[in-house]
Amino acid sequence: MMVDESLYSSEMNSRHYIILAFRNIMKVCCSYDITTLTIPLLLGHEMTENMTVAWCTKRAELVLKCVKGFMIEMTSWGGSELKNLQFVVPKVSANDY
Repeated sequence: MMVDESLYSSEMNSRHYIILAFRNIMKVCCSYDITTLTIPLLLGHEMTENMTVAWCTKRAELVLKCVKGFMIEMTSWGGSELKNLQFVVPKVSANDY
């Protein structure tokens, strides 16, 4: 999935196109018997200066709540169930301390 700078916005909600893209990814996994999915918890692979503890907490909470909702919704889609969900966080460099 490719995204733009709105990924780092603090205004992201459950109807944001990035979150809805994850819903579609989970739906495809269910339809094609993909049982393991790795999700970046903060929806990005790099830490930036604007990612405060509060921002990270809010983003992680949004992602986890949406994934939970999508998994509940998946039961009505049919197909296989996701067996393994892995969440990864961006690596923090030593210079960020």
